[in-house]
Amino acid sequence: MIRMILSGCMGKMGHAVAAAASAKSRDFAICAGVDALASREHDLPFPVYTDIGKCTEKADVIVDFSRPDALPMLLSYAQKHRLPLVLASTGYNKNDYNSIKYASENIPILCSSNMSLGINLLKELSSTASAILNSTFDIEIMEKHHATKVDAPSGTAMMLADAVNEAAGGDLEYVFDRHERREARPQRELGLHALRGGTITGDHTVMFAGQDEVLELTHRAYSRNIYAQGALRAAEFIVTLPCGLYNMSSLLTQQQILTNVYYSEDDSVLSVSGITDSKRISAVFSMLRESDIMVDIVCQPIPQNGVASLSFSVPSTMAEKALRVIRDVTDSETVECFDNLAKITVEGAGMAHHAGAAGDVLGVLASLSIPVQLITTSETKITCCIPRERVRDAVPALKQCLTKPQ
Repeated sequence: MIRMILSGCMGKMGHAVAAAASAKSRDFAICAGVDALASREHDLPFPVYTDIGKCTEKADVIVDFSRPDALPMLLSYAQKHRLPLVLASTGYNKNDYNSIKYASENIPILCSSNMSLGINLLKELSSTASAILNSTFDIEIMEKHHATKVDAPSGTAMMLADAVNEAAGGDLEYVFDRHERREARPQRELGLHALRGGTITGDHTVMFAGQDEVLELTHRAYSRNIYAQGALRAAEFIVTLPCGLYNMSSLLTQQQILTNVYYSEDDSVLSVSGITDSKRISAVFSMLRESDIMVDIVCQPIPQNGVASLSFSVPSTMAEKALRVIRDVTDSETVECFDNLAKITVEGAGMAHHAGAAGDVLGVLASLSIPVQLITTSETKITCCIPRERVRDAVPALKQCLTKPQ
């Protein structure tokens, strides 16, 4: 069970989080609340403090839905007690974000202006669309909220704008008001529009308007419960992580550590050993490039006693040509070619936040006695070459990793 301190517990979102936690009482318990209005009467089933520094209850995480002015006390308390922190408030300024980033060196912090999983997926989709369309489409962001919302545009709209702008190259001009302008819309402009009225929980639309076509990505919230549920997911997520600064996109990519397995069965590995002149390595790759030979996995161990070795994979159809090219630029080095190989790639954005993914993949192959000829890894991808005849055994076993819980 996760024990939670709820900051801003007497606000609308505080009540929503408390209700959501109560409905999941086997998994969550609010051990204390913090709110500037704590002196007022309330019916919350946990102690409430005006100052978090007076809270003595043992907790596993802090979830904050208060105001930016509460941030210094929250960061101080969380670092003092080594508690993960979920920051869901909006309206932070540049200095606030600098303080958050500094504190994340000591504790894990998840900071997002919107806790909805759907909104954060909208952010990812909008970013992808912006990267593709920004040069030929005009981009506008519209948001609608209830009449009592005090900030405009919403923090979520600004989050979406920043994601769109970053994907577009970072040079879009944010425009919040056009009523005094009498000119055509510049292409590198990003308009943001805020509507207020009634009890609208929250609507956000990112519009890409091109020549004779319009693409709109929209998210509508029908209750605050989606933000409360997202906050609980964030709390569950952050308590497992090391120090660092995270957001809801981190949570989305962590849903499955491994998300894709694919392979090709037409690869070869070329190995060059006994290299005593480092210039020959660059010469090899220069000649391969000039010969239009596609090189994929490259491995170069640390030279021993001034002698280096080099291995890389190429498509089998190019192996013979690559072998001739290498022999033309080498002298006393030993050149070998290993055929009948398959190349398997395992991907997963969650790998970036999960230790041991490479060990899991290699463990699966080892359990099947499948030798690995060559391997390369990155934060989100593992690719290796194995005997072609074993790929039918390896792929189903690796796909079982896709359902592995975080």
